[in-house]
Amino acid sequence: MKKLLIVVAILAIFFIGAPLIIGSSAEKHVRGMYEQMNQHPAVEVSVAEYQSGWFTSKAKINLVVSSANSAPIPPITIHQTLFHGPLLWEVGGLGFGISDSTFNLELPEEAQKELDELKIFEEDTFKAQLRIFFNGSMKSTFAMKAFNFKEKDVDISVNAAEFNGSASSDGEVESSGYWNGMVVKEKDQTVFNMGTMQLTGKQKIPNGEVFSPYAMGDGDFEITVDSFEIQPQNPMESVTVETLKITANSKLNGELMNGGAVFSAKTVKAIQQTFTDFVYDISLENLHVETMKLMNEQMSSPAAQANPMAAMAQVQGLLPKLVEHNPILKVNNIGVNTEKGEIKTAMEVRLNQDLYDVNNPMTMMLALNAIANGEGPEEFFTNLGMGGQIEQMVQQNFLVRSAGKIKFDFSFQQGQALLNGNPIPLM
Repeated sequence: MKKLLIVVAILAIFFIGAPLIIGSSAEKHVRGMYEQMNQHPAVEVSVAEYQSGWFTSKAKINLVVSSANSAPIPPITIHQTLFHGPLLWEVGGLGFGISDSTFNLELPEEAQKELDELKIFEEDTFKAQLRIFFNGSMKSTFAMKAFNFKEKDVDISVNAAEFNGSASSDGEVESSGYWNGMVVKEKDQTVFNMGTMQLTGKQKIPNGEVFSPYAMGDGDFEITVDSFEIQPQNPMESVTVETLKITANSKLNGELMNGGAVFSAKTVKAIQQTFTDFVYDISLENLHVETMKLMNEQMSSPAAQANPMAAMAQVQGLLPKLVEHNPILKVNNIGVNTEKGEIKTAMEVRLNQDLYDVNNPMTMMLALNAIANGEGPEEFFTNLGMGGQIEQMVQQNFLVRSAGKIKFDFSFQQGQALLNGNPIPLM
């Protein structure tokens, strides 16, 4: 009996004293997370207050987003409540870890007052939670309940959503979720309707910098939307898209990265025409990762937005390092099927480092190699009333006719451009 009491006493001391010790580890992880986010030059994230407690801690996070080309964005305050481990139950059920966190958003007084007057959100409409495990991995959830907003003749119905994410200490990041879409009605007529959206993704981020805005890594990402519909009063302006899908992938190879994205749709109805199997397939090869990060930092900074020309001059200084690895841009296909046949185009652009002199920017024109081609059924364009324009472009050698199709073939190499086999002046 005495031994049992000793064991119980030890466990009691552990579970009562451990949260105080673990609380300091939770603070370290939280501060590190916001420090990574703060790397973006247009975003300022700071831990304004951190109140450490025995079983819980509270953090006050200030978020400021800078934008030189739009109206000032008011600062936002996020209140984070941390529940210390080792035993956790606030997020995702019973478990063990460093901490569970819940988040509450504090808007500027004027904005909050306007939202309160609208009375469209309940207290638990939005829920954001985070769990940090002992090995440094994290699991997060964002959930939104359905809500409705009415203003005069406009009725907006936003359906429920939930997104989940996880990140390991070595940079394995996974995400999944759904949003059941939304409907906008005007005078009881649907003018906009988006169906269910689903999201999945898995990446490996080097150095574990999962919260860095410039992190690049291996992985895949996919978003699928069941349907997307715009129905304005003018039928000619209506657009309906079914099974819209966006997939992206990236692959690191040492200091270089290859990546690509495919936008596709099973059916598109627009300009009173029906198209099927739309695809926009683009890829990039041999991108120098560190140079791309520097370019992203410079182009996204507030200074760059205020003075784009100065930013472009800075980016130009990074081009030699980018060109050094012979980067390639490919538009593998922009295509769609019509009732009269398939329309497709492709393009490839390369930079030849052997022809580029870093001391003479004008040599960029010599280093640039490009090819492009495309074709489509002439009858389709003629039925759209473009017969006259097509005839004129054929006469000027911008297009050629072949077996009921109109085509073009373009190339650019060492400063010389050819269109359909004939040289064309650049000036």
